[in-house]
Amino acid sequence: MDLRGAHPEEALGDLSRRLAETGAVPSAAALTQALVARERLGSTAVGTGVAIPHAKVAGIKRPVLAVGISPGGVDFAAADGELVRLLFVIVSPPDAPAEHLRMLAQISRWLGGGAARVRALLEAGSREAVAALLQESTP
Repeated sequence: MDLRGAHPEEALGDLSRRLAETGAVPSAAALTQALVARERLGSTAVGTGVAIPHAKVAGIKRPVLAVGISPGGVDFAAADGELVRLLFVIVSPPDAPAEHLRMLAQISRWLGGGAARVRALLEAGSREAVAALLQESTP
């Protein structure tokens, strides 16, 4: 919920460590490296304080979606100039490109529901509330 770091590398590293601690990914360092490398190709910020960093990482069996909230915001060099407060991080196995794209599309559709959805997630207050919001309104 409370991602640490004012720079993308720091916030992505924090989220990667948390995912590794849960066992969702085998290596925080490898995930951070992959996410930062993807970010260097071009910002994953999509506007209105949201970014969708994503990477393919060896050693995982199924795709993983993590939601990170940065209260202070992170500068992802968004085209609209806004700091990113809400991150949807997608991590998938290298051999699952269709699933990776499907998850990106599903998040994009969810975000198409309007700024009220983003605000609701930012104000959710708990992991359980975030999960419930995503599940009840997933197209």
